[in-house]
Amino acid sequence: MNCPNCNKPTSPDGTFCARCRFFVANPKIGKKAGLLKRWLASLIDYVPIAIVIGLWVTEMAYQSSYFSVVTVGVGVAILSYLVFLLWLWSDGVSPVKRLLGLEVVSKLDGSYVGFWKMVQREVVGKSLSGLVFGLGFLWAIWDKDGQTWHDKMAGTVVVQRRQRQPAAAADARKASAEQQAEAMTRMAYHCPSCQQVLRQQVRFCPNCKQSVRFAPRHQGLAPAASAPAAAAQLAPPSVDQLLQDGIAQIQRGDLAAGQATLRRVVIHAPNNATAWLWMGWVAIGQRDQHIAEVCFTQAHRLGHPKASAILTALRQDQSEPVSAGFVAPDVR
Repeated sequence: MNCPNCNKPTSPDGTFCARCRFFVANPKIGKKAGLLKRWLASLIDYVPIAIVIGLWVTEMAYQSSYFSVVTVGVGVAILSYLVFLLWLWSDGVSPVKRLLGLEVVSKLDGSYVGFWKMVQREVVGKSLSGLVFGLGFLWAIWDKDGQTWHDKMAGTVVVQRRQRQPAAAADARKASAEQQAEAMTRMAYHCPSCQQVLRQQVRFCPNCKQSVRFAPRHQGLAPAASAPAAAAQLAPPSVDQLLQDGIAQIQRGDLAAGQATLRRVVIHAPNNATAWLWMGWVAIGQRDQHIAEVCFTQAHRLGHPKASAILTALRQDQSEPVSAGFVAPDVR
């Protein structure tokens, strides 16, 4: 069994990890509390109030009147402290334990033990722990889980709580993360030259070869664009439209732009035989016969009716980029 906090092997029956000392069942609860802090908390919590109660009882025993101002005032103060103490017990802490970040939790799962368990632990259990020269308190020194007699009686352990961050700070961070996530959904890759919104991360626009920028979607549109026009620009063009645009660019003589457009076609539709055929024509226009043969072969494999004749003509004479056996399109 590995500790969920440090991922180191730990004892299967151990409540705390032997290495990082965190509560194995739920590391978010905290780690094993130090004995010095626990004893200090017990001393400050109960010894002063016990001395005050003892002096108060002694004072009342020697006074002829039990209703003097001092006696009543001290009695009210003691009663108020006891009420405050009982209220804290319902949360598994005492006044000094809360100041030191200590908390009494269930040994099984680190949950709150409840008020009556705390009464059993603090009143009955601690009375028994202190009977034999405080042996029940000292038992925590050699106990592997740091349990005293009163801890064993109530089924509890004492942990050093993890520092709890204020709710306002946690809410602010959550809101900030949500705002950042929402802002990222409004971002897109834009070409500043042709105002094209790209669907994937690229460095250069495949249409006009300009550097692409990552900006809010509305900045990629022309300022005067209407809502329908903006929606049309944001929507990616269809494969058929891209194919028509690429063919038109090639026929105008803009081979680089046509090649880039046709590459987008074969990325989205790799089985488009017409796109491969026209990419072969671009390669011929660029006098790259090897690439042309590859493109025409792909078009032939995909079933284009003209690809076979073009391949035959190409292979008849490897010395010329275009043979006389077929008519190439006007690529100027």
